[in-house]
Amino acid sequence: MTNKVAKIKLILASICALLILFINVETQQVKIGKPVIEPSKILDDVMHWLYYDRGYLRLSEDFIAYDQTLKPITKDRL
Repeated sequence: MTNKVAKIKLILASICALLILFINVETQQVKIGKPVIEPSKILDDVMHWLYYDRGYLRLSEDFIAYDQTLKPITKDRL
């Protein structure tokens, strides 16, 4: 009887470990969403740029920048 209990515990522990691993991998993937404001709208005039700069642009925080082909670029290259 204790052998069955040990096997069940091992199976449950394995399932939990795989679940935790799967969740960890899923949350670390880069997810690119839609822009908060369309780029053409930001570039319309100075007031739109200032609104975007004040409300959304946080260059002092950690961020991932992307080029036109959606490849990540480094802050040095930015």
